[in-house]
Amino acid sequence: MAADLTQSFMGKHVEKVILAAAVVIFIASVTWFVVLREPQDQLLSQTRRLVRKVQEDVKNPSIDKALTQDERVKLGIDRSITTAAQFGRTLNGLPAAWTALAKMVPRQSTRKEEVIVLKEVKPPAEILAVEGLRTVWGRGVTSDEVKMALEKSAVKSGTLSDIVWAGCVARFDLTEQLKRYGLPRKYILDQSPVTITKVELRRRERKPDGGWSGWKGVTTVVPPDVADELPAFPADANDKLAVRAWGGGLIKAQAEVRRMPFYELLVTDPEGKTVEAEAGPIGGVANPDPSVFAEKEPAKPAGENASAERKPTSAKEETASKTAADAAASPWLVTPTRRKPTKPEPTPGEETAATEHVYATVWANDGTVQPGKTYQYQMRVAVLNPVWSRLEVKDEQARWALQFEGPWSEPGEEVAIPGLVAFYFVGTFGQRVNLELHRWIHGQWIMIPSVPTLLGAPVFYTKRVPISVGGEEITKEVDLSPQMLVVDVVKGFPYKPAGGNRSISTNVLVYADARGSVRERIEWEDRTRATKDRRRRKEAAPPPETGRRSKRSKRTSKR
Repeated sequence: MAADLTQSFMGKHVEKVILAAAVVIFIASVTWFVVLREPQDQLLSQTRRLVRKVQEDVKNPSIDKALTQDERVKLGIDRSITTAAQFGRTLNGLPAAWTALAKMVPRQSTRKEEVIVLKEVKPPAEILAVEGLRTVWGRGVTSDEVKMALEKSAVKSGTLSDIVWAGCVARFDLTEQLKRYGLPRKYILDQSPVTITKVELRRRERKPDGGWSGWKGVTTVVPPDVADELPAFPADANDKLAVRAWGGGLIKAQAEVRRMPFYELLVTDPEGKTVEAEAGPIGGVANPDPSVFAEKEPAKPAGENASAERKPTSAKEETASKTAADAAASPWLVTPTRRKPTKPEPTPGEETAATEHVYATVWANDGTVQPGKTYQYQMRVAVLNPVWSRLEVKDEQARWALQFEGPWSEPGEEVAIPGLVAFYFVGTFGQRVNLELHRWIHGQWIMIPSVPTLLGAPVFYTKRVPISVGGEEITKEVDLSPQMLVVDVVKGFPYKPAGGNRSISTNVLVYADARGSVRERIEWEDRTRATKDRRRRKEAAPPPETGRRSKRSKRTSKR
C-alpha cells in the first residue's frame, strides 16, 4: 500500500514523543527520590540538633561557653596563682609607698598550728542550798490590781488594798559554789558561773491538830515595771541568740533577781520589820573574784601542753590573746564587771573563817498568807548553766539545760500571821467585855479605845472615821471587826507578872478565833501591850504618799 503523503510530522511521530516524555519524567523522579533525598534528611537532623543545643544553653548558661578565649584571658581566668617570687618582682615596678606598705605587713608564720583536743567537761557536780533562812512578817498597802492577781481574780478596780505579808531572807555562798562546780580552770577564770536565775519559796501551815500540812509552792506575781526589766525566758534552749540575751540580762539584773518582790508594796507598816531591812543594803558583788582559785590549780607535768601555755612576748599580745580567749570560752555575750570581793560582817558566834567567803543575799515575799495561821517556809535558788551549749559536755541533757536548780533549804522558824485588826482585852463591867481595837488601813492606824461587847456574841464593829488617802483626807466607813467570838471571862484570876514577886488579881478572856481555836487573853498583859502599841503607833512617822511609784524611782531614792 502506498504511503499517505498528506499526513503531518506530529501526526506521524506523536506516539514516540509521548513515550520520550514519560521516560524523562521517570528518570527525574528516580533521581529526586533516590539521589537527592538523603542530603535533605541530614540537613533536617542537623537543624534539630542545633535547636536542642540552643535550648540547653538557655536553660543552663555557662561562663565557659559565653566568653571567648581572649575575653577569658583579660578577666584573669585560667591563670596560675601568683607566686611570692612573681609578687616580689612585680613590686619593683610599683611606687615606693606601695613597697613600704608591703614591708609593714607581717609575714605569715610557717609553723603549723597545734590542734588541742578538749577533754570532756562534766556539768556542775552540786548546786548548794541557801543558808540561814529567816522569816519576817508585816502589814502593808498594795494596789487592788496586784491583790486580785495574787488571788487569781479577774476583777481589777485599781484601788488600794491592805494586806498582811510574810517574807524570807537567806544567803547563798558564792565562793563555796565555785569550789563545788569542779569545772576546769578556764571556766572559772573566763566566765561568770554563779548567776542566780530565780528564787523560789514554798510553805506549809500548822493544822488545828498540831501537825503540818504538805509543802505548797508560793504564787509569784511580779509587778509590771519589774517584769519589763527582766529578760523573757527563752522558749527554745537551742536558740542561741535568745538564750544569750536572756543570760546576759540576768547577769545585769542580779539585784532584782536576788531581791525579787513578788508584789508591789506601796506602803509598809512603819513600826514593823520589812524584808528589805532584814536583808540589808543591796550593795555587794555579783560574783566572787575567781582569780583566788588560780593559785590553787595543781601544777602540770613538764612538757604537758607546753606549746598551748606559751606566754605572749608583749603586753599588747597578752591583752589581745586574753580577750580572744575570753570570747572563745564564754557562751554568754555579756560579761559582768568583776569587783573586789567584800567580806560580810561576822555575826556573833560565827567562825572567822566564814568571812573569807562571799555571799549573795536572796529574799522573796509572800502576799497570799492568811491572818491567824502559822507557817513555815523553805527557799531554793536556780543558777545559770555555766556549760550551756559547750561541745566538751557529752551529757546532752545537761549541755542544753538553761539553769540548774538547787535543793530546798532547811525549814525556817515558825511565824504566826496577825490580822489587819489588833484587839486588846482592857476590862469588864457587868456581863460586858471592853475591847480596844486598832485597824491598819491605807498606810495608817485607826484606834478605838473602848468597844463593849456581850459574852457569847461575835464582835462586829464599824465606824466612820477620817483617813488620809493620797494626801487628801476623806471620811470612810471602816470595818474594825477582829473576827473573834467572846466565849467567857474568868474574873479574879491570880496572876504573877514577869519579874514580880507576888500575885495580882486580874481577869482572863476566853475567846474563839476565826479558825475556831479557843484561846485566852490576860487583861493585865493586854493593857500593858495596848499602851505600848498605842504610843508607838502615834509616834510613828506619817505614812508616805500612797500613789504608785515606778521601780526605777524606788531604786533611785534608795541610792
